[in-house]
Amino acid sequence: MKLEAAFEPDRTYPVHSLKKKLKTVVDDDIGAFVYWDNPKKKVLSYGATVQQPLLLDFLNPEQSIMLVLQFMHTWIADFDAKDQIVEIPGYDSTLAKKHTFRVIGALMTSYLHGQLSPKVVGVYIPGQGGMVSAQLNSVLGNHWRLGLAVNQFFGGDPYNGMGLFRDRDEVNATVRYQF
Repeated sequence: MKLEAAFEPDRTYPVHSLKKKLKTVVDDDIGAFVYWDNPKKKVLSYGATVQQPLLLDFLNPEQSIMLVLQFMHTWIADFDAKDQIVEIPGYDSTLAKKHTFRVIGALMTSYLHGQLSPKVVGVYIPGQGGMVSAQLNSVLGNHWRLGLAVNQFFGGDPYNGMGLFRDRDEVNATVRYQF
């Protein structure tokens, strides 16, 4: 089990681009600059992680299955909704909230002495959505690597909760030669 935490006494947040500008400065050499009031907030973030190898003979009689569970929480102590702060600069639909929670889980193992490695990863953001990813990686000899992944995003508005991934459900394959 692992617990990590961070306190940022002056975390600077970007603001919504439609928020009223604070001031415009004109410089003869450079031109005009517009400044927003980017507030500094007191932010506490922490994550609790559990990693546990599981021996499930019916799924894999030769290798353990690694289970990873993580809970993450971010709290903006001096949050004020009228500041219109955003989580991701440039994407105004992702307004910050006083409390943000994330739950992450993963299962991974290997078969055939490491030649096949399946992995399932899930992320859930309460009230916003999440994603599930199923991956299968393969090693062919000393140089070739093959990968196949299916990523599925879900929720009312996955773009809001998951950042830059609106309508990004995908199936992808990779072929890599390493030397």
